[in-house]
Order: sequence, then structure tokens, then C-alpha cells
Amino acid sequence: MIENRRIDYTLRQIRYVLSIYELQNFTKAARANNISQPALSAQLLELEKMLNIQIFERAPNRLIVTAPGKEIIEHFKKIQREMDELDNKISLVTSGKLLSLNFGIIPTMAPYLVPRILKDIKLKHKSIKLILREEQTDYLVDKLLEGKLEFCLVALPILKTGVSEKFIAKDPFFAIANKSHELVTKNICSIADLTQDKLILLEDGHCLRDQALEVCKLDSKSYVREIQATSMNTLVQMVSEGLGISLIPLSSIQVELRNTPDIKLIPLKDNNANRSIGLIWRKNSSYNEPLLKLVETVSVAVEFQLKQSLKFVNKLLKTN
Repeated sequence: MIENRRIDYTLRQIRYVLSIYELQNFTKAARANNISQPALSAQLLELEKMLNIQIFERAPNRLIVTAPGKEIIEHFKKIQREMDELDNKISLVTSGKLLSLNFGIIPTMAPYLVPRILKDIKLKHKSIKLILREEQTDYLVDKLLEGKLEFCLVALPILKTGVSEKFIAKDPFFAIANKSHELVTKNICSIADLTQDKLILLEDGHCLRDQALEVCKLDSKSYVREIQATSMNTLVQMVSEGLGISLIPLSSIQVELRNTPDIKLIPLKDNNANRSIGLIWRKNSSYNEPLLKLVETVSVAVEFQLKQSLKFVNKLLKTN
């Protein structure tokens, strides 16, 4: 007969293990938890003895997570996430504090959409505070599934189990070129006009780079250029200096092209030259009720900002 053992580990021990894992260092983990390094080590040893599992292998210059330790850590992450959410809810109910929700957004959307989103949320959801995190898509999705983010504004689709999606709007691409470039003789251009040897894109890791390559029917392996931009603003400045041509989404044009008189904006013939803006969140999130309200507010804010950008574009095209 197998005897069921009750293991009385504490939330503090869970927090210590996760700190060691995230920081990969006992001294840094101890400092982060305001205890001494020997006290932290003693707590870990007590926990490992209780579980009858070694979580970490200690080595002079590195820390190795054991195979059973990895499974334990994944469970501890879930427990910590649920406790964080519970603390947030209790704080909201008992003390009237704001409900803080972690909101992720990709860099090629943040500067252009966040101001309107924050304005609308402040107006419509006074009990909710957004904590913003601007990162690339893969990072945001990982943190969402780990419970460190509640929802994110990204380019869809996100093909991940456990993720809910809401499509908001299409964000069409436009070509941009320095006014000395031969492309500016056209009032509208085709994908074939965007030749590879002159096309500047964002560096690897940005989903906008992959979308632009797809629009131009170019393979990421075959596209090779020494010049790549680290941000949308840098990309626009490179085009302004005559280093090449590029693609820019509607949402960013009002900000990026308002002070660039030497750049011409050119519409594309291809109606499918766009990206899909949408929101994602965990299907099993315990914040479903406030999240659904926020999703609607963010959707309206994004749609409004895209309409404002389109008005700006129409004026720009008339004066170009």
C-alpha cells in the first residue's frame, strides 16, 4: 500500500525557488528577498528534503535545474500566478485599491496606439490601472502564458494553445521613399516595385519584418541586407536619408511622417498588404470579467486611432 504524504511547504519557499531559478544565482535571489544567502540555502535544503527531490545542482560557476526540478518549478509558477491574482482581487475588494493588470504590446504598435488606449481606459475604467510592457511578440506570448501578463495587443494570428484572440482591425501597409527616389513618380505602386536590393526592413525578431517580407513575397532566408532598422523611427530616418525604400503600417504614419517632408508616401495596389491588429489573453484567466470590458475599450480606442491616421494619410497624399 502506497502511503500518501502531506508535504507542508510554504509560499515563501516557493518564492525562494522561483527567485533562484529566474536569477540563476543564490546571492542575487537572497538579496531580492531581503534575507541572507545561508538562510535562503537552508530554506531550499529543507524544501528539497521535504519533497525528497533535488531541484538544483550546485556548481562553482553555474546552476543546473534537475529534470524533476523543472517539473516542480512549472507547478510553483502556477501556484505563484494564482496567489498573485488572489492578492490583487483581495486588495481590490477589501481596500478599494486599483486593480492592476499587466498589459503587453509590441514596439511597432506601442508609440502610436498606447496614448489613445490609456486615455480611454482612464475615462471608462477608473478602478483599473494598466502596467505596460513593450516587447516583441514571442516574449509577450511566453509571459502571457506564464501569468506575468494579463492581455496583449499584437499582430494576429497567434497560434498557441490556451490563448484567446480578438481581431480588431486591418492595418494596411504603405510604401515610403525619399523624394529623390525613382519610385516617387508613381501615385500607387505594386509589390513588384519593391525590389529586394533597395528594401529596408526591421531587424530579426520583429513580427512586422516577417509581415513585410510576406507582403513582398520574399523569403526570410533569401532576403539579405546589411542595413536593418532597430525601430520604426530608425527605419523612417534611413529612408529619409535615401538609403532605400520600405513599408510602413497605417497606424504609425501620423507619428512617424508628420515631420519628414523629404519622404513620399505611396499606396499599394495589393488589398491584402496589411497586418491584423488584435488582442490576446489566457483562456483560463481569472480576470475574465474585467478583461472582457477592457478588450472592448481597447478595440474601440484602436479603431478610433486608425481612423485618425487614415484622415492624416488622405491629407498627406493630397499634398505629396
